[in-house]
Formats: sequence, C-alpha cells, structure tokens
Amino acid sequence: MRRYLILALWGIIALVLETTVFESWSFLGIKPDVILILIILFALINGPRKGMLAAFFLGGLEALILARFVGAAWLAKVLCGLLVGYGGTKLYRDNFLVAIIVVLVGTFFYAHIYYLTAPIFHFRIHYPEIISVVPVLAVYNTALIPLIYFPFYRSNTKGLLRETYGIYD
Repeated sequence: MRRYLILALWGIIALVLETTVFESWSFLGIKPDVILILIILFALINGPRKGMLAAFFLGGLEALILARFVGAAWLAKVLCGLLVGYGGTKLYRDNFLVAIIVVLVGTFFYAHIYYLTAPIFHFRIHYPEIISVVPVLAVYNTALIPLIYFPFYRSNTKGLLRETYGIYD
C-alpha cells in the first residue's frame, strides 16, 4: 500500500510539472506526458501486472485532476502499461538505454492504442493528427528520461517504491 501512495506522490508531482512548467515549454502546442513516462518506466521495471495497476492508478489520478479524455486516455494508458510490462520481461530492465528506447516505442504504442480506443468513448481523432503529433511527443518524452529515470529507478530498487513484504506494505 505504501508503494502506491509513493507512486501517487510521483504522479502528483508529474501532474504539477505538466500543468505548470511544461505548459510554458510546449513545442508546437505539444508538451511531454510525464504520467505516461512514469507508467512506462514502472511497467518496464516491475512487469505487466504491476505496470497495468500503476497505469490504472496514475491514469485515474490524471483523469480525476485534469478531467479530460477520461475514458480513452485512461484505457490507452492501462493497455500501454500492460504491453510495456510484457515486453519488458524480455529486456534487460536495468539499462538506461533500454529505458530510452522503451519510452520512445511506448509513446508510439500509447498514441496508436489511444487512436484505436477513442471511438469506444465517442472521440473522433483523425490519423493524420496522430502522425503529426506523436513523433514530437515521443522525442519530448524521451528527452526527459535522463531527468526522470535515475531517481525513479533508484526509488524502485532501493528507495520508497521498492517492493517490500513487511506488515505495512
């Protein structure tokens, strides 16, 4: 339980950064999706089940606080956490370069899953919009990895996000 409270704190910090700092750093109207980065990294490090749970939790937190694209983005993030978690089981998770590549590819996965699930929630998105936005978003998300990966990885392996089996977890 403590682990997911700490993850919620990471999520709140990410949402504050997204809505303040990165709002002024947008490029072509596109800003990084820090919640998606956290979901991808958590799924890579912890596997599909925990990645999907973290995506459900962080995506729900984002939907609750920002109240936009509640269904489609949330579902796409959960499926992305699941897929990245499964893909991460075959990769060397402790490598920084693997994290960079997985975030780059994971952002493309997320965008295409979002495009495919949006009609379920009555959102209409044109594929050329996805094609024009996703490369910039993927590069932007990947550029933030050096700032996020090391503290997040350290927290997952040796810090407050590590998995413990004590009485208070």
